[in-house]
Amino acid sequence: MVSVRFFHRCFWDVVFYGNKLFQSTFIQVLKPGATIFETMEYTLLNSCIALVGYGCAALVIDKPWMGRFRLQLLGFVLVTAAFMVCGYQYDRLTTDENIEIFQIIYYISTFFGQFGPNCTTFLVAGEAFPTEMRSTGHAISAACGKLGALFASVYFNQLNNADIFKWCGYSGLLGLVCTIFFVPDLTTLDLTEMDVQWKLAQEGHSY
Repeated sequence: MVSVRFFHRCFWDVVFYGNKLFQSTFIQVLKPGATIFETMEYTLLNSCIALVGYGCAALVIDKPWMGRFRLQLLGFVLVTAAFMVCGYQYDRLTTDENIEIFQIIYYISTFFGQFGPNCTTFLVAGEAFPTEMRSTGHAISAACGKLGALFASVYFNQLNNADIFKWCGYSGLLGLVCTIFFVPDLTTLDLTEMDVQWKLAQEGHSY
């Protein structure tokens, strides 16, 4: 279980960097022939939406009714759904009459990426390991995330826009599965409890 906790970060970074590295390409779809200034305007708008999502996450991440687990779960569900819709309905959504719907879905994915996995994956990685291996576990988790980013930056160059969205959706789905089965909800748990569990596991006892 501990080893699998590294990989939800990897799957999320495939989604995150796959989205961000090709942001200018998607902006050209939203507004064909956009100037550099217009591209910067769209990028600023997308960044502002991301900032709002991050701020909203900060407001609820320590609330017992939301917490890390539910926030990450919600984010993965909605981001995965948004990318799957964009990927499988790409040709339909990028027509003139539907381009605004495409834009809204894209911005929804930006908001719930921040109001979800981009906020929680690094935080959970810093809490889900016992003290004696916490920094090491966090570092390995971060390295797995960079592997996801590397995969996106190399492999996505070979894909068309629709397939990029699909692969982001697939990675989000894998992140969702990892979250459901392997990510603990530590919102109200004292981190010393992780140390107790770890010592009992080393001694061959159950917690």
